[in-house]
Amino acid sequence: MRHGETQRKPIRVLHLISKYAKISGPEQLVLSLATKCNAQKYKSHVALIDLGQYKEKSLIEREFTSSSHLQFIPWSKHRLWTDGISTLKQLILEKEIQIIHSHDIPSNLLTILATLNNKIIRISSRHGYLRKPFRFRLISLLDDMLVLFFNRIIVGSEWVIRNNLRHVPTNRLAVIPNAITLSPDQQHCDVAELRESLHVTPSDLILTTIGRLSSEKGHEVLLDVMPTVLKQFPFTHLFIVGEGPLRPRLEHLVQERGLTNNVHITGHMPEIQGILELSDVYIQPSIFESLPLTVLEAMAHAKPVVCTDVGGIHEAVNNGLNGLLVPARNPSALASAIVHLLENPAVRSSMGEAAKATIEKKFSEEEYIEKHQHMYEEVFQKLSQKRRDYSDRHPNKMNS
Repeated sequence: MRHGETQRKPIRVLHLISKYAKISGPEQLVLSLATKCNAQKYKSHVALIDLGQYKEKSLIEREFTSSSHLQFIPWSKHRLWTDGISTLKQLILEKEIQIIHSHDIPSNLLTILATLNNKIIRISSRHGYLRKPFRFRLISLLDDMLVLFFNRIIVGSEWVIRNNLRHVPTNRLAVIPNAITLSPDQQHCDVAELRESLHVTPSDLILTTIGRLSSEKGHEVLLDVMPTVLKQFPFTHLFIVGEGPLRPRLEHLVQERGLTNNVHITGHMPEIQGILELSDVYIQPSIFESLPLTVLEAMAHAKPVVCTDVGGIHEAVNNGLNGLLVPARNPSALASAIVHLLENPAVRSSMGEAAKATIEKKFSEEEYIEKHQHMYEEVFQKLSQKRRDYSDRHPNKMNS
């Protein structure tokens, strides 16, 4: 700082996100931003929208020990969200928030309703909700309109802009790839103990897929290929990790096809690091997708990945170098890719190391935070300059 200059107070940022019962990718990213941005330049607060669906504590609730930095926003559609709007308005005033950064559709809606007549800076992150079943498309269309009221919209993939946000002016869009960071204890877990608890042996081959059990994730296609895989590698186990509406159907298909000894639907796992460390190949068979954090996490664990070539996955997975890409809804191609990796341990190893190098180079937490800080600063300075220019042109209006 030059002599005579005064240090600017930290920019006050409020992160707004819905409460989730299970660990979610967006929550992890919010936690990184809220706790690791430069504290001398940014003072972060987090508000959880309580949708009333979950009684368990969310990841953010478990990690935040200081209630002064964590607030709760009620959500009541029957009262047209008036409680949430008034709570959010009060929070903005009390904490003197300058930037509100929303992270999902309910957050976007409340942000607009609470700040329409406010000069606060509005930023929205799209964490991958793209094509949904028909009943959700109206909600997505509403959100497509809501983002037009934001100063900046952040996405994790160029593909999202090309396919979902072409109606938004390009100067309001920013691409910041999702981040992955692994602490030393996450990188090295007790694999032997986990292997024993899952009833698999050191000689067994382990396939894993992690995500919400819903139709767009392509689990049924993965079950279609398992008989082919098991015919060549009978000591293979597939672990399907996650919860969702498709679970009863998937469990029925596993039983119907006689796969119960080799396909295991685990439900939610509090920590996925262990199962990733145990895995030989990670599989993402999605029909629709953005760029899922689970693929990046598997790559960070030096695991080769087999993914469908949908959404922005190709921005992380270089086919033949750090993983394999196959067409969606193509059981034959998916089976061939899985079998190729299972029968070639050296290829698995080299692809896994290349995958880890990709994460370290393109998807580091440090890079993620730095790009957000730069974007906060850029938007803050631009709008501050606009307001100063307006004040110079209309001094009477600004003072009235």
